Amino acid sequence: MRRVIGYLSKTRGIDYSLIKQLIRDKHIFQECGSNNAIFPIYDENKQIVGVETIGTLSFENTRFKGIKAGSASGFGYTVGQKQDTCYILYFESAVDLLSFITIMRNRAKSMTACLLVSMAGLKFGVIQKSLRTFGNSATIPVLCVDNDEAGRKFIARCLTQYPAAIIKQPDKNFKDWNDQLRGKSI
Repeated sequence: MRRVIGYLSKTRGIDYSLIKQLIRDKHIFQECGSNNAIFPIYDENKQIVGVETIGTLSFENTRFKGIKAGSASGFGYTVGQKQDTCYILYFESAVDLLSFITIMRNRAKSMTACLLVSMAGLKFGVIQKSLRTFGNSATIPVLCVDNDEAGRKFIARCLTQYPAAIIKQPDKNFKDWNDQLRGKSI
């Protein structure tokens, strides 16, 4: 797990104790051979139904990331409370999701009654499925997508279906949550 831990903590700035906790909880793995970071996607029965993968060898402007072939449609990588969920927060990647948790920990902010979901892109189907699966009539979607044109278009689309959704984007000087965590401005 050294490559994954090094990549997430040193390169991406994610809290080391969070990484270790997620490894213990079987929410992060290292792929044999490639050493890619594996983020398992669990369904409501705690069964792995897919995998979000991110390459641990990072070159500027060229990063490997994606969903493994055969992954179930509509599910995303999740961290947090899956029952009695008040808020479901949606991110474009597992790295942004973990970066957000690190930022909130650094600010001593609590995230109780929250489920965080990586859509591995901008996938409206993940929002629909996770709200049906883990939410209730009072669950509020929180759109934590990138601060770019694609993110703004996605927010506009989501607001037509979910007008009560909350928008929580990175500060205006940052494209995504990992850039904000690392202080890498636009």
